[in-house]
Amino acid sequence: MFGVTFKNLPAEYVFAGYSIRKSLTKVSRVVEGKLIYDTFVYTYIDNYLSFYTLMENGLYKNVDAKIEVPEATGEDIISKHLGSGNVDTSDYDNLNKDNIVGVFGPRNIETLIKQVDEMKKKDNTQDISLEAILDVKKQYMGVEINGVINNFNSLLKYSKDIITIPAIKSGPEDNYHSIIGDELDFYDFLSNKDSDTIVKDLKILADSIDGVGNIKQGKEEIIKNILNNPQDQ
Repeated sequence: MFGVTFKNLPAEYVFAGYSIRKSLTKVSRVVEGKLIYDTFVYTYIDNYLSFYTLMENGLYKNVDAKIEVPEATGEDIISKHLGSGNVDTSDYDNLNKDNIVGVFGPRNIETLIKQVDEMKKKDNTQDISLEAILDVKKQYMGVEINGVINNFNSLLKYSKDIITIPAIKSGPEDNYHSIIGDELDFYDFLSNKDSDTIVKDLKILADSIDGVGNIKQGKEEIIKNILNNPQDQ
């Protein structure tokens, strides 16, 4: 980050978004006295915004990690159960949770400034607007951009963390019990939500299930409300 702190960056190339990661994971379970292994491709999403710059090739460069990645689509943020028992994982063996593979919900600096002002109004913490302080201009210093991103993240009131997105069934014949269901159910969950609401709801889902995808005791109603009322969240 220090490399851009005191640089002036063109506003049209400055963005912030949620970083996406993926990993291949195997989890064991006992069914009728037999040990079974389930294989998943899990997707992880940061519950905070990171600083990105838009490159000429259309990719977004994470300023901290210095890596260029594409914008993540709804399909890219799916976690999927690949199957039980012996599963061919050759297409996924290079996945690593530490590596950023995409950015979800990128928004430019001007949009982010407006978002911070709106969030502060709702939170009754606004003394003077960021838009008034920073003004709309063609360039912003790295330290200004980082300040706006930090403002947004602090208003989320989350400790910085990585959300594990619950897995869906691989298809109609899959007997894995997913709290979300299949791919169509996942898209229903995403429908009519902006990226910030999606991340908020994914965090609630992740906080409501255990390490093998079972709903924690007392969290059933929370899961039901989020999954059954996708347009009202």
